Amino acid sequence: MGGGVKKHLQYKEKIKKILDILAAQRYIQCMNWIAIINGIILVVGIPTLCGLLVKVGKILKTLEIIETDLKENILPDLKDIRECLLRIEK
Repeated sequence: MGGGVKKHLQYKEKIKKILDILAAQRYIQCMNWIAIINGIILVVGIPTLCGLLVKVGKILKTLEIIETDLKENILPDLKDIRECLLRIEK
C-alpha cells in the first residue's frame, strides 16, 4: 500500500509540474499578444502624438500672431476712434 501512495504522489507531482509548464506557456502567449498590442500602440501612437504636437504648435503660433496684430494695429486704431467719438460727443 505504501508503494501505491508513493506512485500517486509522484504522479501528482508530475501533473503539477505539467500544469505549471502549461500555465507558464499560456502566460508567455498572453504576453506575446500584449507585446504585439503594445507595439501597435507605439507605432501608431508616437507619430500621431508628434503630429498633434506640431498642429498645436501651429495653432499657438497663429494665436500669437493674432495677439501681436491686435496689440500693434487694432488697439491703437480703437483708441483713436474712441477719442474721435468723445470729441464729437462734446
